[in-house]
Amino acid sequence: LDATLDASAPVASPLCLPSEPWRQALAELAALGYYRGILNKLKEIESAEPECKVFVKQMCGLAQQFQFETMCQVLAVTETSP
Repeated sequence: LDATLDASAPVASPLCLPSEPWRQALAELAALGYYRGILNKLKEIESAEPECKVFVKQMCGLAQQFQFETMCQVLAVTETSP
């Protein structure tokens, strides 16, 4: 196992999270399992906070797989993050 770091390897940037009101609204929709509402809210988030595009894409992927419980868990963790 080579433990050297490749300086040319891309460094993962921290995930940009939408503001608290957006996360709370999304968590409520995910808890209800409201698929269309989740997708609509994610579109709103992407329009209002385009810097959160990666977050929106990841959440869309979970929603499309009906992983609402996982979405709730992710959103619960983000609420406790600084």
